[in-house]
Amino acid sequence: MPFGVNTKAIIGSVMGGRVGSLTLVRVTPGTRTPGNLAAGTNPTTASYSVKGYVTDYAQGQINGTLVKVGDRVAVIYGSSLPAGVEPATADKIGDGAKTWTVVRVERHSDGAVFHLQLRGV
Repeated sequence: MPFGVNTKAIIGSVMGGRVGSLTLVRVTPGTRTPGNLAAGTNPTTASYSVKGYVTDYAQGQINGTLVKVGDRVAVIYGSSLPAGVEPATADKIGDGAKTWTVVRVERHSDGAVFHLQLRGV
């Protein structure tokens, strides 16, 4: 906690009611089926309901390399994440209408806020 202040709790309590629900989906590769090397890795998924919102990048932020046309940004409040779970690249974020892949994660302060660069699936 910076300066002895729990910013994660403060931001969560102030902003939590002003944002929507998103779903963070983590896909974890499993192991190959014994005797069938072409069968894939039997991945497992875990879904977490989180608080945040998805918005567009400003036109000046889109450079065609790091941020591409069509990329979006999600802001997730760390207080809404389960203990031990933080967004990671290759996770998925959904808003009920659309799903995106997380291509970059920027963690702020003590995990109070996460900015996620999203790209269409």
